[in-house]
Amino acid sequence: MEIITVIGTSIITGLISIMALYFSFSKKVEGFYEETNDSPDTTGIFLIVGWILMGLHKLYKLIFPKHHSLALRITTFTFGIAFLVMAIGIWFIDLTHKI
Repeated sequence: MEIITVIGTSIITGLISIMALYFSFSKKVEGFYEETNDSPDTTGIFLIVGWILMGLHKLYKLIFPKHHSLALRITTFTFGIAFLVMAIGIWFIDLTHKI
């Protein structure tokens, strides 16, 4: 892989992991989808993520009526760690590929 591909991939997955970890530790993680509907973002990526979180929140309210917020935090934390591992792991894949 070229170095630009590795840098771009690690930056994108790193930013996604930072956002996921931020929302997993925020005070009102279930309110994220309400804020994204009013977002001035023109790409729609935050709107799509907001819809996914809204669906997960409604699903967790049905499955875990008392602990739905904790389940949503655990889900966002898990995805944040997974994207962080991807952001770091791409460098190891690139280094072992060149050897």
